[in-house]
Amino acid sequence: TTLTEKDKSPKVFDPNDEVSQYLAAMADTMGGEGSPSVADSLTGDETLEEILQIAVGLEKDAILFYLGIKDLITSRSGKDRIDEIIRQERRHVAQLSNLLEKFKTK
Repeated sequence: TTLTEKDKSPKVFDPNDEVSQYLAAMADTMGGEGSPSVADSLTGDETLEEILQIAVGLEKDAILFYLGIKDLITSRSGKDRIDEIIRQERRHVAQLSNLLEKFKTK
C-alpha cells in the first residue's frame, strides 16, 4: 500500500528535527533483527535453545520499537500499517516461543 500525499506531508511542527533524532537513537540502541551487532555477539557455540531465546528477545525489542514509532505517527493509515507490523512481530514471538517450548520438552 502506498502513502497518500496527505499522509506524506508533515503534521507536526518539529524545527529541531527531534523526531528524526529520537528515531535514530532508538534504532542505534536497539540492535535488532539482522543487525551486525547481534551477529557479532554470537560465538557459534550457542545452543539451539539460546538462539531461540535471543530471537524471542529481538522480536520483543522490535515490538517496543514499533510501539514507539506509532506514537510519533499522526496519520490513521500510518498507524494502521504500524499496527500490522506489530501483529506480525507478536506472531513471531508466539512461533519462536512455541519452538522453544518444544525444544525444552525434548
